Amino acid sequence: ITITVITITVTIIPTMSAKPIYVRIRRKEQTFFVLCEPGVHDANHLKNEIGLCLKGTAEAKDMMLMDTAGTELVDDLSKLENEQELHVVFRISEDEFEPVDVQIVDMME
Repeated sequence: ITITVITITVTIIPTMSAKPIYVRIRRKEQTFFVLCEPGVHDANHLKNEIGLCLKGTAEAKDMMLMDTAGTELVDDLSKLENEQELHVVFRISEDEFEPVDVQIVDMME
């Protein structure tokens, strides 16, 4: 009787998902801190989270996210950094959004 033993070594390499980050989204006197995963979530995820914070009164299609330079954030969140500040503006007509209006509130007053 001949017995042959075959040993197979399998190495499992875990896939590295993006590390979750917090994004600071500002509008007027409001600041939203939204947890997201670049590479997993898109801009609609951020918009939906803001809509939830506003008790469902705002839909993603009626919002636009912009970085502090005024560039619209469409889908790619891969360049976002932890605690990065974004601005959200809302649609005021079919083809127009409100201007960015971020007010700094002095809590010491």
